[in-house]
Amino acid sequence: MGGAATALASWILCAGLAVLGWLAADSGSFIDAIGFGSRLWLLGNGVGVRIGATPVTLVPWGVTAVIALVISRVAAKSARHVRSDQRTGSTLISVVTVAVYLAPVLAAAAWLGEPWQVPGRWAAVVAVLVLAAFWGSSR
Repeated sequence: MGGAATALASWILCAGLAVLGWLAADSGSFIDAIGFGSRLWLLGNGVGVRIGATPVTLVPWGVTAVIALVISRVAAKSARHVRSDQRTGSTLISVVTVAVYLAPVLAAAAWLGEPWQVPGRWAAVVAVLVLAAFWGSSR
């Protein structure tokens, strides 16, 4: 549940920033602002997208850092709920948390972006998220 909640919270953060920008702008629609926020969220997850006719592949690492911080907290909370008789380790908690987080990201990437346009960036962001989750669950 924590990974899915992190995906929703990080999307709301990015879409909310885009909506705030839309409120200050003279043109565009609410749907356009939500779409731009969704693309910003995908960029923060390493997915290259198109904004208008321009392909954008630059990862906003600040967005990624906020997501990694939240994932580390979620993994830490999950690790605290493991009973002593369970054989669940930090690695399993980390992988499951990030996998559940990435499921909606991959679905949105398939719908809005081009998820395999820059696989190196995608892999770098996934590695950062897994390391953050491992750090959180092993504390």
